[in-house]
Amino acid sequence: MTTVPQYLAAVDDSTKWATEDPVIAAALLDRAGIAAADIEPMRLLLPKIQTAWAGAQAAGGPKVQATQSLQVSLEDMKAEVSDLRQTMKNNLPANDPLFTQLGLTDKQPAGQDGFLAYAVRAFMNGQELTQQQIAPLARRKWDKARFEAALAKAQAAQASNDAQEGAKAAAKVATDQMYGLIDQLDVLFRPFAKDARRVLDKIPGALDKMQLAKGVPSKPLRPVYKPNGKKAGNGSNGNGSGSSA
Repeated sequence: MTTVPQYLAAVDDSTKWATEDPVIAAALLDRAGIAAADIEPMRLLLPKIQTAWAGAQAAGGPKVQATQSLQVSLEDMKAEVSDLRQTMKNNLPANDPLFTQLGLTDKQPAGQDGFLAYAVRAFMNGQELTQQQIAPLARRKWDKARFEAALAKAQAAQASNDAQEGAKAAAKVATDQMYGLIDQLDVLFRPFAKDARRVLDKIPGALDKMQLAKGVPSKPLRPVYKPNGKKAGNGSNGNGSGSSA
């Protein structure tokens, strides 16, 4: 598979020597009718694509950072929800109304958006418990202060999730713009390169100079964007079997 830098380098060398090497230029004109004016549009597209490539690379940095930050937050939230559920299962009967009041009888969503909303709801509900209701949990270090801290972390994780989505969208726009320009370039470059290989094969070193000796480089593959799986863990019921993951 040809990478974007490899492809651009091949196009650059091919079009450069097609105009700057007098022997190559003459052969292209005489045998294929390719003049400098036919090559100029490709030369004009190259810097635009190089700028777009740099932009796409720059946009990828925030996406990686946002994803790393989100993963840390998700692992923290999974641990907190798991600890809360296990504490309740160990210290309360399975039919205790607290499971329903905290929302832990609902199946834990697998996707990260749903999971974070689930966590926020549980911790928010925990803050609203009366002193009598929370007493069995408070003795196991799930008091109002811990619910408040867990809620703040869950809401921060939601903000990280939103930041990741924004960064992913920005990176996709920049990448799509670049590949759109590559598509435009390849429409011009591919027939030119095929003709060049056909008419220059008897000129020593010409195809090597133009990076066409081994064939016409393939167009870089456009990334395929998959739907957001965004898995946060296995779902389970608060007062039933299953793990929080």
